[in-house]
Amino acid sequence: MKKPLLHGLKSDYAFTNETCRSLKIDSFLSGLSATVWSDVDELASAFTQAHENENITAAKAFTTICYAFDIISSKRRKHLALHAYVTDVLKYIKSKEMKSKFYGKYETAQIEAKARFEAHNNALRLQIVESKKYAAELDKQIEHSSTTDTPNEQIDTATNTSNTRHLNKRERDEFYAAGRKGKRRAMSVGSVIKLDALNSFENYVQSEKLSSYQRKNMSAGLSSVLDMVDQSDEGQQSLFTTVEWEDMKLQMMERYGVQHKRRVPDRITTSWSIITGLSQKDQNFDVARIYLARLKVAPNYQDIKKYLVVLEICLNILEHNPNMFEKKHADRLTEYYYLNKVWTPLIDAVFAINGSIIRMKSGESMNDNSTSNKQEVYHDRSSIAGFKIDMRFLYDTDEHEYDIGAGEAAKAYQEAKLVDDLSKLIRESKDVLDGLMNIVLDDHTANKLESWFLQIWGLSAEIGSTHLAFDGLYVAVPQAKLRFPSNIATMGSFVDFLDVLLLLTAKFEKCAMKITSAVEELENRRSSMGIAFSRNRSLLQGKKRDAWMRPTYYSPPRDVAADAKLPVNLFGFDKDDSDAHSVEDVEDDQVSDASDTNADQFGWVYQDGAWRNVFVMESRVDTHRPDEE
Repeated sequence: MKKPLLHGLKSDYAFTNETCRSLKIDSFLSGLSATVWSDVDELASAFTQAHENENITAAKAFTTICYAFDIISSKRRKHLALHAYVTDVLKYIKSKEMKSKFYGKYETAQIEAKARFEAHNNALRLQIVESKKYAAELDKQIEHSSTTDTPNEQIDTATNTSNTRHLNKRERDEFYAAGRKGKRRAMSVGSVIKLDALNSFENYVQSEKLSSYQRKNMSAGLSSVLDMVDQSDEGQQSLFTTVEWEDMKLQMMERYGVQHKRRVPDRITTSWSIITGLSQKDQNFDVARIYLARLKVAPNYQDIKKYLVVLEICLNILEHNPNMFEKKHADRLTEYYYLNKVWTPLIDAVFAINGSIIRMKSGESMNDNSTSNKQEVYHDRSSIAGFKIDMRFLYDTDEHEYDIGAGEAAKAYQEAKLVDDLSKLIRESKDVLDGLMNIVLDDHTANKLESWFLQIWGLSAEIGSTHLAFDGLYVAVPQAKLRFPSNIATMGSFVDFLDVLLLLTAKFEKCAMKITSAVEELENRRSSMGIAFSRNRSLLQGKKRDAWMRPTYYSPPRDVAADAKLPVNLFGFDKDDSDAHSVEDVEDDQVSDASDTNADQFGWVYQDGAWRNVFVMESRVDTHRPDEE
């Protein structure tokens, strides 16, 4: 059996002692590089060193090691490279040959450890004997001497709480807000929002009541997210001057904002204009439905027939739910009424246009990653569950369902409810992005990852996206607003509504393809066909972008403030400067992704005075397009 190779992870990948404790696995793995997890000699040495003064049999040690890898495989099953590697490691070390080798090495290591222990004890005994002799001599001298010195009072220097230690730290994002005349703040944006969140957290755990905005800012800041979706004066904008905020918003929207591009086919736009005119002329939908039925069987509309299904659903909603559009009935309707009657049928129909590769699950289900992460933070508590999400957008493979987007719904514009929903939605979206980061295998793909989300209130909604913009700083940006028409008079705007849903769908489908590519690439590297002509296939190196990720803040069980915990490794792991990316490098690598949506059908887009193709890895393509002279 071949020794497993570490595909898709950095060579220095390791668990911390805190991570081992959170996962409830033995601490022998703490600091042990993943590259040696498949080396039974290294495993035996690491386990012996971690339990040097304990009498543990080889069988017990081997069982404990296998159990640790089983837990990692189970709780990190959505971390594609890690799960695959640990699965292979388990099979490898459980083989008869490797198990026997481990037993031999472990027993030898135990004998050596006992010898070192005895030598240490003997040296200690000798020191004690000599110390006693020396102490006796000192006692004789003290008896013949006198002193008037009074001992100094002992000063207690242990005043720093864990939160105080965090307040002395700074984030590594190197993104600075520029005020008037371009003057930069001394502290980075990531540090500003995180330290403000830490101050709020200190007040929160001491049972000081926070407003909805304060709690949202705290949750986002502790999750390392700059929330640019909330443009209110009470959001994170309150931490900066107007000039600073506008400068930051301009930079982020230039990098991540999607420019408008009509995605609804021209024939559908024209057909809807006719349907709208017929409905408004007769103040009913009878003739419009006859016209739509003819279009559905017309030969020249068969290629866009699924778009016609979406138009028909819109007519059904307008005609069959009159109470939904009257204000006097608004208080009697729930968010799930709007979801079931309007949003779910339309979203499902739009997803079906390209074959329903995306699935929406509604009704407060949970992202496995969020649940697992929260359980590790509150590992001393039972029955811990992640965010209950109104809408999860999923991509299914043969073995797993992968979260690629999230949504929250409210029945109407209620400020407190929308602020609370946005607070949760931003963290849900970040968890989705982190999950995607754990799937893709190369930096080029990771640098362009994004997680899109949908916030609904009644017939209106807003979509946004979350990005890992800098080392230790995520950014959530608004992308578009949409509103379902409330009557015949406004039904012409449905094309704009459909356009936004098509954008959201395109982003989800692009994300799904990245998952498929990563799964297949890793499987190809692990397959038995990986060796040809006695040469191993090249190793998939780990991503530098992994070091940019930060943990998510999760509310305490049953919202008991005193039980709240800060995320582990809030400011990330220490790392070498060689792994750092400059802000300029980030901008060069990421700025083009938002333009991908505006490319033509062959992937060509004109940008910064030159043509580039979105399917080519390089940022620029010097060759001309085929339709140019």
